[in-house]
Amino acid sequence: MPTTPKLTDTYQSPPSAGLRHIGFIPLLAVFYGYTAGGPFGYEAIFKSSGPGMGVLFLAVVPFFWCVPIGLASAELNSILPVQGGFYRWSRAAFGDFWGFQCGW
Repeated sequence: MPTTPKLTDTYQSPPSAGLRHIGFIPLLAVFYGYTAGGPFGYEAIFKSSGPGMGVLFLAVVPFFWCVPIGLASAELNSILPVQGGFYRWSRAAFGDFWGFQCGW
């Protein structure tokens, strides 16, 4: 008499050959680079506050900015591991329009 297959017998884990993983510290470094790099008006920072406060600002503030973002994306990646990051997470949570806005 044939037996019916169980769900655990037919389930195969998805192939992970194409997936790349990033740790928390490299992810934090990427967010630091996003925060500290770019045309954000550095000339005005150094002109108005001086070089000491400008360098202190560029060294300290990105950590307040990127540590919560790094923790949030590490948490979201553990809950919903998809390729696409914030675009896919915001699309799943808020719909196609806001997913597009986040990706853009």
